[in-house]
Amino acid sequence: MYANGRQQYSRDLETEADTDGFVLMQQNNIDPKGMLDLLKLLKKESAGMPEMMKYLSTHPETDKRIKNVEFLLNSSRKYQENEELKVIFEKIRRRINKYM
Repeated sequence: MYANGRQQYSRDLETEADTDGFVLMQQNNIDPKGMLDLLKLLKKESAGMPEMMKYLSTHPETDKRIKNVEFLLNSSRKYQENEELKVIFEKIRRRINKYM
């Protein structure tokens, strides 16, 4: 079990990683809203997780991560879409949809 300080340190690093990931997405002209969509999906999928597991997690609570990304979205510059990645993502989406 984590000592309280160690767990908080790990959660702080995860928050920093979310922020750094957000910045990298912007720098590469990738819509950072996808990060918010992913976090909301994670929240939905983990709805049945026992409270004890949430307490032991080194990741910040999903609601806090969502609020952090929403803050970043509201306070950041608008991005210019990366057309090359958009084409790649669309090809992947079409392949996935074939099998569903």
